[in-house]
Amino acid sequence: MLRVMRIVTAATCVLTASPSFGQTPAKSPVLWTLDFTGLYEYDTNPLRFSLGSGDSHWRLFPSVDVQAPLNARTTLFGRSSARRDQYAVTSLLNGIGVNASVGLARRVSPRLSMWGAYNLSRSEQPDVLEGSSLRFASYTQQGGSAGLVWRTRSADVVRADGFAVRRQYRGLTSPLLPASSSQTDPVLGLGGSWTHTFGREAGTWSRLALNTTWHRSNNPAYSYRLPSVAGAWGTNLTSRTTLRLDGVLAWLRYDARRVGLSSVLRRDTITELGATVAWHPSRRVEPFVRVSQQWDRSTDPIRNFSDTRVLAGARITMWSGGQPVARDGRRLRSDLTDDTPMNAGGRVGRTEARSDALAKIDLSYAHIKAGRWAEAADAARAASVLDPANATAWANLGVALYKLGDVSRARQALERSLTLNPKNDPLRAVLARMPREQ
Repeated sequence: MLRVMRIVTAATCVLTASPSFGQTPAKSPVLWTLDFTGLYEYDTNPLRFSLGSGDSHWRLFPSVDVQAPLNARTTLFGRSSARRDQYAVTSLLNGIGVNASVGLARRVSPRLSMWGAYNLSRSEQPDVLEGSSLRFASYTQQGGSAGLVWRTRSADVVRADGFAVRRQYRGLTSPLLPASSSQTDPVLGLGGSWTHTFGREAGTWSRLALNTTWHRSNNPAYSYRLPSVAGAWGTNLTSRTTLRLDGVLAWLRYDARRVGLSSVLRRDTITELGATVAWHPSRRVEPFVRVSQQWDRSTDPIRNFSDTRVLAGARITMWSGGQPVARDGRRLRSDLTDDTPMNAGGRVGRTEARSDALAKIDLSYAHIKAGRWAEAADAARAASVLDPANATAWANLGVALYKLGDVSRARQALERSLTLNPKNDPLRAVLARMPREQ
């Protein structure tokens, strides 16, 4: 299955790299950001290793994102990040790690996009002795991921994602192999989601996602299935404050892990509810607070527990190129708290927002050619929110608003387009002939 996923990823990358005939070169600049995230979390019962006493930990998480347009429809993207976890009491959970991904995203049509990526990560537990049976977070993982994004309507987006990776542990052996052989786990994940936005400015949204992970291993105790259903809802409380409510229901089903010496297989039902508030006081700083509650009900009595987690932190954009954030300081999207099982395969990150913007631009142009000015304005406005640095989005918005009779806002949009692309002389001529008042 891992080989099949690699072939699918490679084919996706080849297809997305192929240029389109008659296509003009992209004017969009290369976008890059260097972010630094720090957070502090208190957990009343982290994985039960603190024996119910609770524990706190901090994490440092620098990351680099790059998006380089190859042509008007294809974007090369890459991301690299590192992490450092340090617990106050439960040293077993301390860890460091790095991961990287590189791939291509392509708009196949105004409503359909596809992407493929290669992912590599390494995780280490320096506080656990080499060869310990508890060294479950020391491994190297590599594999591929791919997905499709389909916009059914201007307010609805349907996604299908998949990943396949191979995890090679260090210091964790399998009882079925010689003691010198490390445990190896192939992991496969498939999922899909539906996102709906409310209103023209996409300030309120909802999402429903279904995911399934198959974890195989040469150690039978590590073979399991993890299907889940997740829901989320978000809105802008103010122009600089966002609220997100989310919940996950997952079913952990081990193939061979039994409860003690009995014949009962371990079966867990995991429920988590959470709320996240983020602030955007400036273009580069994003503080956030998250509170969540988790319940775990299992056929293994010692695995029945519930815990509360309180997390506070901030994400800071240290350096950036292009226009990665909106003018009011709000980010196009935030991946920090989007922790779903599909993250194991690696996500596209900000490439998704830019790809969505290009599709909205195509849609707005189709509406302009058909004379549907209100629909064209809606699509172009959504594109300008997703990618504020795209001159075409602002130009289409200006044309549509002018046809709707809103000359003042049309002029503002066209002037913004010229600021981003000063070499657009035809647009400059149109703007010069435009009346100051209607």
